Amino acid sequence: LRDAYHPLLYLNNVAKNEETFPQTIELKQNSRIIVISGPNAGGKSITLKTIGLLQVMLQSGILIPVHERSKVCIFDRVLSDIGDNQSIENHLSTYSYRLKQMNYFLRKCN
Repeated sequence: LRDAYHPLLYLNNVAKNEETFPQTIELKQNSRIIVISGPNAGGKSITLKTIGLLQVMLQSGILIPVHERSKVCIFDRVLSDIGDNQSIENHLSTYSYRLKQMNYFLRKCN
């Protein structure tokens, strides 16, 4: 994705006359995993939400706000893990839940 915008953030910022900074994310065939790191309030969550939302929009046939030369693809499935599923009843900490969820995702992805 080149110059990708989270559509809701962009529209909200336009209404407030504030600037929205585009995201450029590149995954290659031989390196299809990316690590996003940075300080608190540095945009990591917005980047992940932008990627996920734009992929779902694309696969639903909705035009996405990206540079015209962006290259995208269609996936067999889109998997997401949103929120904190700590479970006292099931003796799962947030960390152990995340590990279980990543294990599930890795088994389901192609």
